[in-house]
Amino acid sequence: MIISCPSCNTKFKVDDKLIPDAGRKVRCSNCKIEWVATKTTEEINIDHIINENSKVSKANQKVYEETSKWFYLFPLTTFIFLFFIACIFAKDIMVKKLPILEPLYSYMGYYDTKGLRFTDLSFNPAKTNQGNFILINGKIVNFSDKIIPTIYMRIILKDKDNIVLVKQVLPYSSNEQINPKQVLNVNYPMRIWFDYERIASVEIDIASQFEFAFNIR
Repeated sequence: MIISCPSCNTKFKVDDKLIPDAGRKVRCSNCKIEWVATKTTEEINIDHIINENSKVSKANQKVYEETSKWFYLFPLTTFIFLFFIACIFAKDIMVKKLPILEPLYSYMGYYDTKGLRFTDLSFNPAKTNQGNFILINGKIVNFSDKIIPTIYMRIILKDKDNIVLVKQVLPYSSNEQINPKQVLNVNYPMRIWFDYERIASVEIDIASQFEFAFNIR
């Protein structure tokens, strides 16, 4: 039998046995349009076929656009996330590689504190009616020639297995800044909620305003 494409009128010779009485979906090798070929000579609604194929094309285009958007958005989001992590945990390297970030770090409270040193530190347990405390005494000295804003301290208590018992980040001094060569006395009673005999080591370091504000522990 001969079937004719309803769109481009290209004719094809097909074995009758390949077309059942109910018809069969076929595709034109010339214009790529699909239709149901039957053994009868029914009139084909060409406009309907074209409209259906147009809808399919638009749907495929929409899927492609959505996929393309996520294809570019995911790497960008990942890059921003990794850049943010690097800015937090590798600030010294980031400032060295990108000096333009230094004002941003200053705004966030990440100041250059390399010139600060703790000296004459001592840690003594104290048991009172208000609970157990660790008395931290010593000095903070600014050995640099720069003025450094308000000091924040990071205090970590660990047990004999090196497991963190307590970690605190707190503003120590009420001073708005520490001047070059200035010395601040450290006298801080740190309250604990466990027996101080569990404490095997005490770590104290300079923290940032950003750590304190966002409760990074």
